Amino acid sequence: MDPAAEAEEQAPPPPMELFDGMHVRLRSRWDNPYLYAAEDGRDVSLSTDRASLNVVWRAHGLVREGNIYALFHGAAYGRYLSVAAEQNVDDPRNPFPVVGFVQRAYADPGQLDVLWTVFDEQDGTGEFLLIHRVYGVWRNPDGTNTRWTMEVVPPRENPPELPPAPPVIPPLAAPMGGGQIRRAALPPPEFQQTIQYVRANHQGDYNADGLQWRTLELYGLSVFHLRSDLARQLGEANALNITLCVRAGSQGRLTPLVIDLAADNQEMQIVVFSTGSQGESLAVLSVALLSVSLLMKGVQ
Repeated sequence: MDPAAEAEEQAPPPPMELFDGMHVRLRSRWDNPYLYAAEDGRDVSLSTDRASLNVVWRAHGLVREGNIYALFHGAAYGRYLSVAAEQNVDDPRNPFPVVGFVQRAYADPGQLDVLWTVFDEQDGTGEFLLIHRVYGVWRNPDGTNTRWTMEVVPPRENPPELPPAPPVIPPLAAPMGGGQIRRAALPPPEFQQTIQYVRANHQGDYNADGLQWRTLELYGLSVFHLRSDLARQLGEANALNITLCVRAGSQGRLTPLVIDLAADNQEMQIVVFSTGSQGESLAVLSVALLSVSLLMKGVQ
């Protein structure tokens, strides 16, 4: 194991104040897996893959009507930890829905399904309960309250490199007259996505209401191709001159886009920063210095 990862693994639980802007892993004490933002961009599962970016969430503190809430948006796709209730297909006569974690956009200022309260158990273990604004305390399969621990992920000095471009299909047979015909590897047609994008200025300001946003049709899931396509649209000779952040809903915070896109066809909103600009530093590289402490609220 990497020495830094080993030291982090053996570190005591972080303090039960959750700071706005921190990156964390949320670990269930039921059987010790982490909350994992699935590649379909919707589901949330439990995984033991601690090294994956999909198990990292960024805390978003919110005060609404005098109550302090914790929101969590995924470091992979930027979507917020939420809950969905569906009919029990195994027992259609059961009036109680099956409730599960999902990823959702945060698009409405009054939205309730992304609101969580973190309740410290205050027993010296560093464990806490996650209490949903609508559905209450999250529970284990046996009906007991799920106890969670939090691992703080230290900030990086620089964002990670993007995944490489997908492979190109080998050339077809050479046509008469010589030369070769090459084809880019095309994804299945269901992975065509509409990208809404806007360019931020050097200070990081941009039009947030969508009036100056443009659209791009992207085929596939490659963030490498997305950055290259956006660079061409914006007249940039070098794709490295721009950095991409995804915004999951009009109320969502920006998340650096550093892995391939989620495997769905939901419309995406991308804010484009000039690499090395003041705006990029504020949006991508920094963690809030003036943190807002989320006080642990008691169970009513």
